[in-house]
Amino acid sequence: MSGPTTRRIPFGPCLGIMVAVAVGARVAYTLTVGQHLKLGLDAIGYMLLGAGLAGGHGYANPAFIFTGADKATANFVPGYPLFLAGLLKVGITTRTGFQLVGALCGGVTVMLTGLFGRRISGRDGVGLIAAGLVAISPALIAVDGSLMSETIAVPLTVGLLLAAAWAATGASLLRWGLVGLIAGVLVLVRSEDLLMALVVVPLAALAAPTAGIGRRVVQGVVAVTVVGAVLAPWVVRNYETFTPRVLLSSNDGKTLAGANCPTTYHGPLIGYWDFSCIGHDALATSDEARYDKVTRAEGTAYIRSHADRLPLVVGVRILRAWGLFDPLQQVRLEVLQTRSIGWQQLAWPTSLLVLIAAIPGVVRLRKDRLAFVLVAGPLVIATIVVATTFGNPRYVVATTPMLCVGVALTAVGVGDRLGERRRVSPEWAPVPPGSSDVGTVDQLQAPSPELEPG
Repeated sequence: MSGPTTRRIPFGPCLGIMVAVAVGARVAYTLTVGQHLKLGLDAIGYMLLGAGLAGGHGYANPAFIFTGADKATANFVPGYPLFLAGLLKVGITTRTGFQLVGALCGGVTVMLTGLFGRRISGRDGVGLIAAGLVAISPALIAVDGSLMSETIAVPLTVGLLLAAAWAATGASLLRWGLVGLIAGVLVLVRSEDLLMALVVVPLAALAAPTAGIGRRVVQGVVAVTVVGAVLAPWVVRNYETFTPRVLLSSNDGKTLAGANCPTTYHGPLIGYWDFSCIGHDALATSDEARYDKVTRAEGTAYIRSHADRLPLVVGVRILRAWGLFDPLQQVRLEVLQTRSIGWQQLAWPTSLLVLIAAIPGVVRLRKDRLAFVLVAGPLVIATIVVATTFGNPRYVVATTPMLCVGVALTAVGVGDRLGERRRVSPEWAPVPPGSSDVGTVDQLQAPSPELEPG
């Protein structure tokens, strides 16, 4: 008689269903909530930059497009405006059209999350649970309908981690070159992801289990070199265009000054960012490179003169970003980023539950260096970013798929322990001395297919 068999859930079809659910949920959000939202300033800026590129103005400050004077800008890195310009070129010209494309991007995120979860755990269940959570995540549904750079930054982040996990299974330098390519594109979408490219990617290469230490170092160098090659045209353009010099973005000084001023070190906006702290309007509209230098100096000076207050402020920034400080106020602030108050009130508790439930699963990975780097690394990097800028949930939202993988690992771990308890139940226990029923002992000692790895 054949032994017991276990039924396997078909991974591909189930993942496809979750992708369809994700796209459907995001389309429904766009048609019922998203298209009625007031666009935030960043979303407007992205759309105008995309329109300028599509119209042949080059990468010019939107404020000057309407006057006929094309003035170069580096306020945003160019990845998302280029994406919007491409959509305009193929005939997608409306706000709703952009948001519906964002729904498709959300489907890509779900697919990549499922593949990533399965690869780093070796278990289909982890990938499917993580993909399902991403599909219905209120926070990610809002992101994909926000007309913000996170719409493509989130799938790029998951794609980068999946590519690194795949590259680590061999010793191919071409694979690590692809990892560097994705990382470079990600930096051109969100400049703060430079830390992902320069920290997480090399650590993943060093943690690869299939190569010697020398080869692993070379893999990391190849990946970082490709990142540099991807960024080089943008950096050279900025260096030659602006005086004072600008490398990735002229937005850093504004971020620094707005996050380090009296209202963000004391009072209701502690740990956040305040527009009123970044004056010099005439300079901002006439010479953004000088404006960046001036505001950077002001922010740096404020940090130095209030260093005793900085540890508290940094702590609040981190709590804000992860939804642990004054969530009702944070929800209201997020309206400025093309969000719905009601929807964000739903997103906050669900995101908090995901964060809490993910912790045991992430801790379970600590003995697998590569998996731990790929899942925990982005969480650490995002926390460093908010600690050095301000407490904006936007800066951590790209880690949501990693947290969903952590939740899946937690759930599978709980399921494994419950399964073990069922198998060691009273009817499977060793029989008392003198009993003639010895078959149960053999059953207890026999290996079960359900206990095999994977």
